[in-house]
Amino acid sequence: MKLRKLGTAAIALQNLKSRIFRTICLCSLVAVLSFTVFSAQILIYSLKNGMNSVEERLGADLMIVPDGNKTDIEGVLLRGEPGAFYFNKKTEDIVSGVKGISKLSSQFFISSLSVGCCSFPIQLIGYDPTTDFVVAPWISSQINGKLKDGQLVVGSRIDAAAGGILKFFGHKYQVVTKLEETGMGFDTSVFMNFDTAKKLLDSARQIGVRFKIEGSDQISAIMVKAENGVDPEDLGDRIIDRLEREGIKADLVIPQNITSSVSQSISKYIIYIRIFSVMLWLLALILLTVVFTFSIHERKKEIAVLRVLGATRKKLLQLIFGEAAIIGAAGGIAGILIAGTVIFLYSTYIGMLLGTPYVLPQLETIAAIAAASFLISFGIGPVASSFSAYRIDRNEIHITMREGE
Repeated sequence: MKLRKLGTAAIALQNLKSRIFRTICLCSLVAVLSFTVFSAQILIYSLKNGMNSVEERLGADLMIVPDGNKTDIEGVLLRGEPGAFYFNKKTEDIVSGVKGISKLSSQFFISSLSVGCCSFPIQLIGYDPTTDFVVAPWISSQINGKLKDGQLVVGSRIDAAAGGILKFFGHKYQVVTKLEETGMGFDTSVFMNFDTAKKLLDSARQIGVRFKIEGSDQISAIMVKAENGVDPEDLGDRIIDRLEREGIKADLVIPQNITSSVSQSISKYIIYIRIFSVMLWLLALILLTVVFTFSIHERKKEIAVLRVLGATRKKLLQLIFGEAAIIGAAGGIAGILIAGTVIFLYSTYIGMLLGTPYVLPQLETIAAIAAASFLISFGIGPVASSFSAYRIDRNEIHITMREGE
């Protein structure tokens, strides 16, 4: 029978197999570390992407909504909570007469509580393509020209593809395109022009669905862009004063305040995530160091025998570091795979749980995060075993062999 020479890696692997329970425990500890490091970085990138998305999408300096609906409009924009609130179209004409306004456009909200495309409520948003400066800039990058009557643009979480058909209140509408993920309420929204929105509302009435709306000449929100050099808050106060003089009660929403609030929340999340990651890394390092130290202490006679049989100190160090590297690699890969599965399967739920805009990073970024997480997890094994290896290097063979006699 031909004898096969065992290398350091093969011997290290056999040693780990012979102590399978200890090996599984160590791999599990590294996997938890890998899971946390990978998940933490994905969360941080996703939260930052969500923040960038909010800043890009909220293109208005001011939003005017009916009195008592300030929280509702924030829910529509950030969390996709369907809202339906209205005031008369003449409000837009009054607001347009206030000096300091550069652009002005209105939107019309319809809440659909049941539709075949989704298992959750969605927001239907009508906008005026001729005056709009909020929705059109990021929709126009995915469609040619303006949105026509009977056409829809759907958010990323709506189960409908470009060219497909969606049915609302007994009538069918063509889906022109599907938007990229924004991490905001737009992901569960459907966009259409004003004429389509009004026809859709008429269809709802025909089948007995009623909304809190007095007539067809209604709007839900007025988007305002201030002229250069005009303070948005001062402009907003003047708009509210003008509306009050006309007997119209309205709420003022400043998107910059929304983004600031979201940014503060995200910054707190990121700080907590980083602190938790560092603490877990230190804890894992300490636990692994202790376990490796006890392990080497138990195996000191075995190691002494190997020295007697001719194994050099360098060879023994390679063996110890080899075992640690295998544990680090196995645990690192397992943790990343588990974390990736959880994050991608439950990304929508995670975003809802956090209550902030949440957009997963691009694949190349995810791959880079996975590689960095693996290196951190892979490296913790050899680092933790360094103290044990140092002690082996210092022990004298004859002292170890005579211990216990």
